[in-house]
Amino acid sequence: MKRIYYYLFLILTVAILAACEENTEKVQANKQDDKTISLIVFDNPAYVEATEIAKEEAKKLGYTLDVTYINDIIQPNEAVNAKEAFGNWFQHKAYLNQFNLDHHTNLVPTFDIYIDVAGLYSTKHDSIDDIKENAVIAIPIDPSNNGRALFMLEDLGLIKLKKGKKVTETSLLDIEENPLNLQFREVDQLMLSRVIDDVDLAFAFASTLSTGNLDHAKPIIIEDNIEEISDYMETIAVHKDNADDSKIKILRQAFQNDRVKETFHKNFPKVILGW
Repeated sequence: MKRIYYYLFLILTVAILAACEENTEKVQANKQDDKTISLIVFDNPAYVEATEIAKEEAKKLGYTLDVTYINDIIQPNEAVNAKEAFGNWFQHKAYLNQFNLDHHTNLVPTFDIYIDVAGLYSTKHDSIDDIKENAVIAIPIDPSNNGRALFMLEDLGLIKLKKGKKVTETSLLDIEENPLNLQFREVDQLMLSRVIDDVDLAFAFASTLSTGNLDHAKPIIIEDNIEEISDYMETIAVHKDNADDSKIKILRQAFQNDRVKETFHKNFPKVILGW
């Protein structure tokens, strides 16, 4: 009987030690996860260069930015909403708000990064006077940016819009006067730079033109009303459950610093910084 009790004690001891070891490994893994921030970022040089700097700055603070670069404007929000990633950086607040409405997601903005100033560009014409009847205009198909292009066309005197609507709520349905019978081609914003040679005017972001071999495109009009475009401030989005997570403070320090500011001023001088 003593021998049986001895073996039972031995088996129990081994089991307890194994459980303790497994628990220790889990604690260590959780600690490591607590120091890792998974982030999905738009695969564009304007974003990549700043993010690589942010990774270095986060490392100084004891954190690891686990970054996935992706060329898509749907998947990043779906992944964060499913908590497959902590956050993402690819969108402005107007797009984020519209996405939440359309897809019933629960994402919130954190801190400001920059406004990627947009404009209407052309590779065919030098000025607004060259825009003739039935000219083709490429504008973003997503509602958050659709009105942005239309407001610029109104500023040029090419169309007249209904009064009293915000730029983020304006669409083709709000055009009251179109004397030149302009033809509109609504295009996914990622494709706009690719169709610019096929149309008379195309909406484009400053960073897209800086990195898309589109230096030959001439600016016909550039946004300059900061108050009007304040909703287009780029932000890092997270799930609302993580809105108060301490990792946001780390991300803010990693992105809002002089090194990131310098790279924007050097490569993308037209963007408006949010800090």
